[in-house]
Amino acid sequence: MKKTQTLLGAVLILGSLTIPTAHLNAQTQIQTKNAAVTPVSVMDKAVYKHFEVLNISSSERRLSEMGKIYSSDFHIVDTFFEHFTCKDFNNAVNEIHKKFPGQNFTLVEVKTLNNVARATWKLGDALNGENIFLFKDGKITDIIAFVSVNK
Repeated sequence: MKKTQTLLGAVLILGSLTIPTAHLNAQTQIQTKNAAVTPVSVMDKAVYKHFEVLNISSSERRLSEMGKIYSSDFHIVDTFFEHFTCKDFNNAVNEIHKKFPGQNFTLVEVKTLNNVARATWKLGDALNGENIFLFKDGKITDIIAFVSVNK
């Protein structure tokens, strides 16, 4: 129970999530009971690789690289979309490249906890955001992304 409370507290500190506490408790218990702790070095490397992959201009190469860092049941949700497969997410990244040509994702900061990482980033001068990454077996399983459009 202590692990559950610690992780839940950390998740609540990460941002003002509007997910009901009961759901967070259930998700946290699943995360801590069923998954070995992913080493910080592995999480850091995967987060850096995530942003490198987003910057790959070739859709085919990007999709291939996604398979190396995301789990088979990968899921991402952000301010504008939700995707349940690497292929769908890759299509969204293609649209980002079209909308913001020549701009690259830049990682600003990474912080890690047990099987959780938080990263702040920017996309040129157009966007900035904060991502929460969840890990299992050394791979990214989920990303929750908070995106802000710069005016």
